[in-house]
Amino acid sequence: MQHPHALLRETFRVMKPGALQWLRANLWAGPLASHRYRDIYFPWPHHLFSDDVIAAWDAAHGRPPEGAAWVNKLTWNHYERYVHDIGFRLRRVRFQKTEWDEDFYRRFEDVLGRIPRWDLERDFFTAVLEKPVRTAAQPGQRR
Repeated sequence: MQHPHALLRETFRVMKPGALQWLRANLWAGPLASHRYRDIYFPWPHHLFSDDVIAAWDAAHGRPPEGAAWVNKLTWNHYERYVHDIGFRLRRVRFQKTEWDEDFYRRFEDVLGRIPRWDLERDFFTAVLEKPVRTAAQPGQRR
């Protein structure tokens, strides 16, 4: 999903009041957020290397040069704000974390240390969103 805010806004628009949406997405700072975790076997390549370095690695390994693929750079804080601003009620959220490799982190702490560790360790979230049932007129709407 390249434009999560637009997707959430449109989903909210077409949902019936009281309906639920399950949303699963990866988080930018997470170890697997480069979308290349099937090809690049270490965490956070999108933070550690530029797209041209990753594309060169692809070429050296006989793969079409892709770089880190598109990464929308959204953290959970962004998604949580979108959910709130659009009008959803967050019913539940669960995070998936990758096993933490402290030695790897320390090796690249000069780069990774700029990102909150809480964000670095969370790869994906699954959220249940609800479109509230309106019982009173909302600002800008008639009853």
